[in-house]
Amino acid sequence: MKDTVTLLIYKDKSGKAKSLKMRLSTFRILWMAIIILPLVSVAASYLSVKLYKENKDMLIEMGAIVKENTKLRDSIKHNEAAGKTLPLPEKAIKPAETAEFQPTNEFEDKAVNTGKVDIENILVSDPGADRFTLYFEVVKGKVATEKISGYVFVMWKAADKYYSMPLDIAITAGVPASYSDGEKFDIRYRKPFTEKIPSDIKSIQLLYVLAYDEKGNIILKKNVKIM
Repeated sequence: MKDTVTLLIYKDKSGKAKSLKMRLSTFRILWMAIIILPLVSVAASYLSVKLYKENKDMLIEMGAIVKENTKLRDSIKHNEAAGKTLPLPEKAIKPAETAEFQPTNEFEDKAVNTGKVDIENILVSDPGADRFTLYFEVVKGKVATEKISGYVFVMWKAADKYYSMPLDIAITAGVPASYSDGEKFDIRYRKPFTEKIPSDIKSIQLLYVLAYDEKGNIILKKNVKIM
């Protein structure tokens, strides 16, 4: 004889009840469905909200890139109309170094690329007597959608002295004394940067982009070839 479960359903306060018999296995399935369905609903709602947020972040980042690219195209057209020649962006990528790399006396000759971030679409424009513009995009190295955060600097050397953007920060041996003085990035895909460099481009001995993670580790140093 198979096990059964009897349910008593009271219709009103008179005490009259209606009985419903079902197999124990059927009752267990129904009971599990009552428990699981709300959990599935909550999980689906959470995933929907997360996907919406990721797509929104991506659209915001892409919108910023489009805006910066439009400004750069207008600037390039203006320079071409004025007969100015723009330096070529860097094309070569130097070999990667480890995340534990520490600055030395030969730091300016080194390249660091841990694979966490990179810079792309480098463009030098608006060369003037005492300034020029550097555009680049910090790109997350991994495909996963988790964000990566850190700080970025544009460093350059002129007349054997180091300078940086942001301005007026302490520099030791070609690197910032405090990594958190840099411009903050918090990206899921990429973020554009446009820096107005207050220096004659012809006086630049060395130009590079330096990126740190939130713990202060150097995760990228990439030299920019401008001449």
